[in-house]
Amino acid sequence: MPQAVPIIDLSPWRSGDRRSDLDARRALAREIDRTCREIGFMVIAGHGIDAGLIATVEETSRAFFDLPLEEKMRIVRPAPDVTRGYLPLKAEVLVRSRGYDGAGDLNESLMIGPVDVLDTDYYTSIAAGRHFAPNLWPARPAGLRALRILYRLRLRSHGQVHNPVHHDP
Repeated sequence: MPQAVPIIDLSPWRSGDRRSDLDARRALAREIDRTCREIGFMVIAGHGIDAGLIATVEETSRAFFDLPLEEKMRIVRPAPDVTRGYLPLKAEVLVRSRGYDGAGDLNESLMIGPVDVLDTDYYTSIAAGRHFAPNLWPARPAGLRALRILYRLRLRSHGQVHNPVHHDP
């Protein structure tokens, strides 16, 4: 029987005193770990990202997917080991990751990676592979590139400000 996609509320991670809420944070981390291992998908709530920005990103992204296939294919994924660009319908078969064979997935994707890759070994060494390949941006819709860059930077900065990585001895 299919499982429902769980909704994970990040509010305990973002609020309160970091030390006094340690048990709630650990429970949340365990739930995220379990969800990723057992289901692989989740809906994130309580993240603190502006709803207006999310709605604008969604609207602009939908405008991209409404474009003719020929136009979207101008930025098609250049190689299987490059997670950038457009993936048309049936370009991937997720069920193969579970050892089954099947028809292509009925979804399209526009894969955007880090938007502020530096010219340092971390990003450019052989060990980095093609993980940090340049993003492929469509000509339309107008504003998609700037909006997606803003969104990724906002997500990252929000996570760094509200969730600094630290280790309590």
